[in-house]
Amino acid sequence: MDRNLRALSIGAAVRALGVSLFGPFLALYLHNVLSIGFALVGALLFLFGAVSIPFAVAGGLLTDRRGRRPVFLWTLVGEVAAVAAMGWSMSVSSLLGVVAAALAGSIITSLGNPANSAYIADLAEGHERTQGFMWQRIGHNAGFAAGAAAGGLLIAALGFARVVYLGTMVLLVSTSYLALVLAPSREDRRIKMGLGGAAPTGGVPRRPPLGASLRAIARDRTFLEFTIGMTLIAVVTGQWNVVFPLFVNSVMHVSYGWLGLGLSLNGVLVVVAQPWTTRVARGHRHTLLANLGLLLYVAGFLLLAAAGALALFPLEVFFGVVFLLTMGENTEAIPYSTLPSNLSPLAERGAYNGAFSALTGFGYLLATLWGGAGLSLFTNPLLLWTVLMLPAVPAFVLLARVGRRISTDIDHA
Repeated sequence: MDRNLRALSIGAAVRALGVSLFGPFLALYLHNVLSIGFALVGALLFLFGAVSIPFAVAGGLLTDRRGRRPVFLWTLVGEVAAVAAMGWSMSVSSLLGVVAAALAGSIITSLGNPANSAYIADLAEGHERTQGFMWQRIGHNAGFAAGAAAGGLLIAALGFARVVYLGTMVLLVSTSYLALVLAPSREDRRIKMGLGGAAPTGGVPRRPPLGASLRAIARDRTFLEFTIGMTLIAVVTGQWNVVFPLFVNSVMHVSYGWLGLGLSLNGVLVVVAQPWTTRVARGHRHTLLANLGLLLYVAGFLLLAAAGALALFPLEVFFGVVFLLTMGENTEAIPYSTLPSNLSPLAERGAYNGAFSALTGFGYLLATLWGGAGLSLFTNPLLLWTVLMLPAVPAFVLLARVGRRISTDIDHA
């Protein structure tokens, strides 16, 4: 594997460690320390996601014009600054400061994600590209699991502000490491050659206007169908973070302690089982993998519904469903991370990844509204989960349709 891909995986682990020291507990800080009601906490979290969506598109367009490595590294620097500002705001109990810092961090992350994806895609082709995304995902999940576990203990001992400052130092380490070891990709060098005048012989001409990039995406029917399908899948899979914990705790009466262990199992299974899943997926179609992952999610959620309706083996079913959902997540992650780059023209790789990130991000936000509406309207578990799974039907059809339209070279994992 390319040494830059290995460096990205290490950097992702350290970066996730820093963010997860405090990130999973931000809602608790807003509620328990600043006395913000649950409804307003939910609205703020929704705001962070909604405002950042257009910046994913902007980040993709910027990536194609200023380079993958520069955009990615500068957003990491911005992330360090935003987290430091959050720590200071917490130290003076400033709600406005914490919200502004969290919002800035969300926007900066959205700007940098397309550059990260395009950089990985530049460094590898075919199955090597799939592996590059896989190892970054493994690094991220390993860092997240360690950071979340440590953060819960450290916040109790040191308080929120000190832990956020500690997270800032960890992020500074990961950013410095990546700045030192990451080399420009071949496309980075070509972009640099094409800026500031006419491109030299064999170079790349000036990038098209921003409007031309957006029009290229709007005319790419295959890419749009794939992205809409994955957005609908996000509405389904997003229930893992929305309805799932509420349903397991309030309907199936699984305690917080068991719920925490189950969620920890999810992180462990990602680290342990993702390499195996990626090896098994090699040579299979990305679109088929997307639909297989979707079916695993649907099966898990409907099994949960049956256990809730019949009040049978709640704890055993809970852990079985965690396993099914995690395997669905591992399978889904392969086309989610790789196929947008496979479908994009080289010169528009950042823009395509930005558009994909923005639309699927909207899907996860829609999952919050869809899940909340379902919980408020339906008390029967089978009816609730059946309604929540409805977006899976058009998603499955769209992904199958895309699979028939694109070449096997593009669609093979």
